Amino acid sequence: MDTTKGHKLPALLSSARQSLNKRDKPALIKAIKQLTPLKIADAIEQLHELQSDLVYLDKSLQFFKEEYIGERRSMFISSVQASRDTVCQAIDKLGSIHTIAELMARDEESLIDDLEYLLLDTIKYIDVPRAGILEYTRELAMEIALDHKGFAIEDVMLCLQRAKDGYYGEIYARLDGQVVKRWLRQYAIEKQEQIVARNVSRNMASKAGQNEGRSKGEDQSKLLVEAKITLGRHGEI
Repeated sequence: MDTTKGHKLPALLSSARQSLNKRDKPALIKAIKQLTPLKIADAIEQLHELQSDLVYLDKSLQFFKEEYIGERRSMFISSVQASRDTVCQAIDKLGSIHTIAELMARDEESLIDDLEYLLLDTIKYIDVPRAGILEYTRELAMEIALDHKGFAIEDVMLCLQRAKDGYYGEIYARLDGQVVKRWLRQYAIEKQEQIVARNVSRNMASKAGQNEGRSKGEDQSKLLVEAKITLGRHGEI
């Protein structure tokens, strides 16, 4: 996979996470406003793909070090190790992005603290009757975590920032939990639409690439491909 894709994205995600941890609202707003639902989805997808690649490369490296005795053993080890190093570097850059489900498994209390902070900031920003919402922000934070496990917390940041900017329309009556949940549903729909459009575009590009042929980068990856074939012959994949 292309580990250089969206090279500015890891820095934006890191900035957003650090700003949230520090409760630095100006820096948080600056970082979040440069994100889109699709950029966040891409980051999560890239991280999961990289993690899967790392598992495969670790198994490959172990095989070539401990079991393979062919003449090109050292070359295969070197090639796989180089690929593993590249993947690890890319994972480190994207390390701040996680789904809400992953964050809940790691530290549920901190996750709910972060969500509650974001909710309180939004609620206090929007100057309308609040229908008692300040009394159950923690409960609402937990409901959001349970209802949107596939989101990253950056998704919630972006959705609430858009709400503050009037993206989901003006609020004239009152602000309550149902309004917040409606914002998140609208955001989820938009995000899914962007993902579908991206996938269609990828499929079209892939078909065009197959028609034109792909020779670029073949020499650089040749050893790794041979290593994969060797693994297949030995029943490792």
